[in-house]
Amino acid sequence: MSYESKVLIFGLPPDTSVADLQGLLGSLGARMQLMDTPRAGDSASAVVYLEFDRAFAWRLAERLNNQRYHGHRLQAWVPTMSWA
Repeated sequence: MSYESKVLIFGLPPDTSVADLQGLLGSLGARMQLMDTPRAGDSASAVVYLEFDRAFAWRLAERLNNQRYHGHRLQAWVPTMSWA
């Protein structure tokens, strides 16, 4: 499956699961992966792989930015360069 864009989410509670991400983001049909971020013991990060274009990814990131989730302020951004 080819993914059109990605959204990185930072500031999630450390015990966040993929099911929690699905609840937060709704039914996007996106693949979601929690990232192992050393020395970030009080927060977790995730990558959301979207089949949608970058404009949709930017809107999603804007919606998530500064939103609070279980007391944690989220930060989201869309990488400008792709990676494999």
